[in-house]
Amino acid sequence: FKVGSPRGYASLTIKAADGEGARPIVGQAPREDGSWADPDIRVEADLKVQGIHFNGARGETRTAACGRAIRLYAPNVRLVVDNCVFERYWLRTIGFNDQDGCRFYHTNNIHLWDGRDDRIDNGRILDCRSAGVDTIVMEDNTFLNCNDRFIRHMGSALEPIKYCKINHNTFYGNIGYRPPFQFRSIEKLIFTNNIVANAGLLGTDIYSNRLDEAEYTEPNAICLFTITRTDTFDTQIEMHHNNVFTEQRFLDLFALNPDSIGPMPLFNKEFADRIDTNTAVLSEVLSFAHAPSLDSMLLSVKSYILGETNWSNTGFITHAEVLSPEDVDMGYSASSKSATGADDDTQLGDRRWALKNELAVSAMDAQSPGAFGLVGNYPNPFNPETVIMFSLDQPGRMRLTVFNLLGQKIRTLADEVKPAGMHSVVWAGTNEMGQPVPSGVYFYRLDTDGKTDVKKMILMR
Repeated sequence: FKVGSPRGYASLTIKAADGEGARPIVGQAPREDGSWADPDIRVEADLKVQGIHFNGARGETRTAACGRAIRLYAPNVRLVVDNCVFERYWLRTIGFNDQDGCRFYHTNNIHLWDGRDDRIDNGRILDCRSAGVDTIVMEDNTFLNCNDRFIRHMGSALEPIKYCKINHNTFYGNIGYRPPFQFRSIEKLIFTNNIVANAGLLGTDIYSNRLDEAEYTEPNAICLFTITRTDTFDTQIEMHHNNVFTEQRFLDLFALNPDSIGPMPLFNKEFADRIDTNTAVLSEVLSFAHAPSLDSMLLSVKSYILGETNWSNTGFITHAEVLSPEDVDMGYSASSKSATGADDDTQLGDRRWALKNELAVSAMDAQSPGAFGLVGNYPNPFNPETVIMFSLDQPGRMRLTVFNLLGQKIRTLADEVKPAGMHSVVWAGTNEMGQPVPSGVYFYRLDTDGKTDVKKMILMR
């Protein structure tokens, strides 16, 4: 649908109703002639969207999707996106469409999948090509499964981005057909306190088609962070307190064809010349509580590195795992460097994800994916609440219940259908009425179809 008009409509807010539950979904149905609209929202006046789930799926196939969720069609627009979910937009999830002077604020959002199974050269979260942008602020977002670029700023426009702040975001799982973070020209860039995990997985190679939008000619031009025209605009870059890492299983693939392809360098020369590369990033491999699996992506990247999949995308099928927003948990070890790695000694990445204790980390790293049972609870003893972790070997209905020493049921913590894998539930030491229960020994029991596990915990008030 359309927001505003060239005649100057007032600003609009689209907000979910207050309360708990799933976000309302904005999607599309085909027209009577079978065609589809694109984008979902066309913006020509100031817009704020809050608490919405944008789903670009068209029909049942994974390759059928809408290209854009939100597209700006007027200059000097203010766009605020907060606490939303985006998935299955294969081209440009949010596009500025050559509009100058716009201000964009993106906070507390989750992107589940930006791209398509069969196109590795598309899938961009923010595309502001040929646009001079006034302000971009992106804080406390989680970006998963981005095929091409997290940010694309390039083209013919002479005006730069005046101010861009990217702070406390978690970026995870990016093929990186071209530079994952690509800036053409900018006056002030702040990139701080972020986690960038498993990005630029295709590395840097000799295939010229990947270089046609790089806008610089130095060798190994496909870099993770790139910028151009820094002298023209006297670019200032503040970059520090970030964790950028790639799992070893992806790095090992480049040894299969070292003459043609290698790991993606962090910075092009213009970017590196504007920062202290020694303090811009640390590299600490993290285990996340529940991130989308990259196993199928590993196989496709391997095929590309071996030359079995050519640059025209033939045969490159990513089959990215897409979790529901309720199942995503990008929390990681509370004892890691990243847990206190921010410039204010708080955690790196999206701050909405709770840090995990050692019990949880052990479960993430060592628990068999096919196992069933209670992992344990932490802390134990506890006051006033504890986190109970458990693993399901197959999807289905499960029940987690707390009992006292007499075998009396105190609280049902969960009774629902869940997917296979690791899960966690918090018990705040209260009964079914929400009233605090006394100190003592309690048991918690996990039940599924034909399977049961029981463990003990101690509440000390």
